[in-house]
Amino acid sequence: MNPTIILGILLAISVAGNALLGKLYVVAREDLGRQEQATAEARAAGLACSAGVEKLATDAKARQKKAATAIAAARKSEAAAHTRALTILATAPTDADPCKAASALNASEITSRGLK
Repeated sequence: MNPTIILGILLAISVAGNALLGKLYVVAREDLGRQEQATAEARAAGLACSAGVEKLATDAKARQKKAATAIAAARKSEAAAHTRALTILATAPTDADPCKAASALNASEITSRGLK
């Protein structure tokens, strides 16, 4: 067999091998690019989620402070109303007629609250 033919066959095999390796390299690079893009998207989504969770935690703390303030104010208001109710219950009616006494009590409560 002629050495030129052998070299031609070897060259053809080398070119085919290089073409196959080049195609595999391009496919691998495309896969790597897609994976890097997916990783970047997942990282961005994770950061956005973390920021959202931190905002929710901050908002929850602020709401908790507001609720504690409102609860404390309601407790003070409730204590004052309870004391006023006990005073009213302990006071003897000013009139012998219970209906007139109740009407007078209601009128005084309404005016003391500034409703009329």
